[in-house]
Amino acid sequence: MSFSDRLAESQALRERPHNCPVARLLDEMPATDREACVTALADDKYSTLQIVGVLRAEGYKISRTSISEHRTNRCLCQLEEQE
Repeated sequence: MSFSDRLAESQALRERPHNCPVARLLDEMPATDREACVTALADDKYSTLQIVGVLRAEGYKISRTSISEHRTNRCLCQLEEQE
């Protein structure tokens, strides 16, 4: 793949509604699960590993890093808000 092709592809990815894996995951969840997940992400009583474990047990593919970065406001959601 050429540089220009990769650049165009990366721009297309940036233009998706959500680049953050957690935001995309939340978009695909049923409303009740989404609410519970948002609550857990904001609550320090739930560890990142605990959240990841439950999500994976429910069949969602998500990394510990993605959850951790989202919880600490270092994910792509923050970049999207700054633009």
